[in-house]
Amino acid sequence: MSAARFKLMACGRRFGKTGTGILACTRGHGPEPSGSRHFRGAIDGGTIWWVAPSYPTLVASRAWDYLRRACRGAWLSKSEVDRRIEFNNGGSISVRSADNPDSLRGPGLDGVFLDEAAFLSVEAWEKALRPALSDKQGWAMLASTPNGRNWFHDLFKRSAAWPNWQRWQLPSSCNPLVTVAELCQIKASIGPRAYAQEHDAQFTEIEGALWPGDYFNDHIWAASWPDTFDRSAIAIDPSMGATESADYSAIVFVGLSGGLFWVGCSIERRTPTKIVEDAVLMQQRFGAHAVGCESNGFQAVLGTLFDAHCQQHSLAPLPLYLVNNGPVGGSKRARIQRLDPHLANSKLRFRDTPDCRMLVEQLQMFPDKGYHDDGPDAMEMAIRLLNRFGDEEERDEEVIAA
Repeated sequence: MSAARFKLMACGRRFGKTGTGILACTRGHGPEPSGSRHFRGAIDGGTIWWVAPSYPTLVASRAWDYLRRACRGAWLSKSEVDRRIEFNNGGSISVRSADNPDSLRGPGLDGVFLDEAAFLSVEAWEKALRPALSDKQGWAMLASTPNGRNWFHDLFKRSAAWPNWQRWQLPSSCNPLVTVAELCQIKASIGPRAYAQEHDAQFTEIEGALWPGDYFNDHIWAASWPDTFDRSAIAIDPSMGATESADYSAIVFVGLSGGLFWVGCSIERRTPTKIVEDAVLMQQRFGAHAVGCESNGFQAVLGTLFDAHCQQHSLAPLPLYLVNNGPVGGSKRARIQRLDPHLANSKLRFRDTPDCRMLVEQLQMFPDKGYHDDGPDAMEMAIRLLNRFGDEEERDEEVIAA
């Protein structure tokens, strides 16, 4: 058995990832004890989570059914409400939904199994689950059918060079119960492209995505960061507030240097007051020439909050501008599509941070209506502000001083 603490499995359908997850969560995995490392499961006393998407596939509910049957008669207690099984030695397995990544923050974990990881958000892994493993040196197993070239694909590529990580690409044909004849019929039915992803576990283009996967290769990540910028801007796409149902708010910095756009960002659910505080901190850090906000959001909430914050902390007023995203600015899809020449010509460089990885994932999935697009929207606004202060002054009627 692999001694890697972190295991990634890109699996074809019906490979057997659910059975693998049940064994890992209950009995642990890795080499047997006697000087070598063993990653404990719930029957060893470990606190284990099984994390899965709930909508639309209801994977988490199915996982709970499987674990209940596998552990029947062995548990000390079982909670249907919390979807949690406890054992006599203090170990436990909890099935958790990743629909709201903030709900995954909390206790230290001995191990976590990410079921259909490619269909979870990068935030769930990088901001919630990975930190939860730190104090106990817990293990993680990420198993999924590929979902285009999203964050799971990116992690699969990058982890090849990391210590304590191991990865596998496991097609459906690895399952001896799935016959060659059956797979041939499936391929003829769904076509070679879908078959490559769903059954050969290949990372193909995201179905319906506006931009091809090659736009998001490793060249987009900033190996270094400029000391100064020719000009720079911050744009804010506000949300309704820091509640479970609220959309994310995005604060995106874009600086122009050496003919490239350098991008940093902060994306999270937060209150209007926190939006203002974080935007001011970003402005102080980068010294942007302009801070822009969608005009409706600014006029409704943020305008007075910016004034009050600067007065309270004895700060000079920010160089605030309102960005018109109404009829002049065009539809959201039309606005975000303006990023196409910058992506196509490799003009964007992103800081290698969890928030920027979330922004890139939003770009990769666009225009999926079930996915967030606040980051790309704010980034387009920031670039529009840069244009206003550069030689190529265009769409000037869309930006006005606050």
